[in-house]
Amino acid sequence: MSKHVSPHGKNNRYIASVLLVLGLLVLQGCASAPPRTGFVPGHVALQPVPEDKSLLWWQHPEFKWQAYRRVILDPVQIQIDPAQAGKKVKMEELQSLADKLRTTVAAELAPEYPVVDTPEEDVLRIRAAITEIDPANPTLNVVTALALFVPMDMGGVSIEAEFIDSVTGRRLAAMADQKKGSPLQLVSSLKRFGHVQAAFDQWAEALKSALAQNP
Repeated sequence: MSKHVSPHGKNNRYIASVLLVLGLLVLQGCASAPPRTGFVPGHVALQPVPEDKSLLWWQHPEFKWQAYRRVILDPVQIQIDPAQAGKKVKMEELQSLADKLRTTVAAELAPEYPVVDTPEEDVLRIRAAITEIDPANPTLNVVTALALFVPMDMGGVSIEAEFIDSVTGRRLAAMADQKKGSPLQLVSSLKRFGHVQAAFDQWAEALKSALAQNP
């Protein structure tokens, strides 16, 4: 005898999944700004950006992005308490992610904005630090994607960064930002650091856009 599956059961499961996705998106929209770690000095008056509640930003009024055609990328630092980080991510993984952020930015900027080592008038120096890491759980996400059509465990990452004139050492802009994964990023949800890499990609694209458009 074949097993009969009620269409109402399927519909209820679909509706529940849609509501769950909407709920997760709402929570993502309510993200708060990341905590300050001191990498960007406390006297720098970072302010919330109305369009992006997870972003704190400060910029010198005379800063012109388009004046800079090349960049110096300092090695990305890790500003995370090792005792806290070790609960989720090994220190060697953190270092690998720090290196990955730098290479992601360099690859996105090339060839229009080459990465160089020597300070010059048109060279912008960028200092950055990873301040939080939250890996996703791919196993859980596979299970929930199969059962509810949506991954449940969203990873994320926070950074602080400074943008400095390479010749004068003058701070031109600074930021602290936090990015969380979305249930719509299914492929990223199936990798432990998939949402982290997606955030790296977004930051690299935003930097290239700023250099091109002088926002």
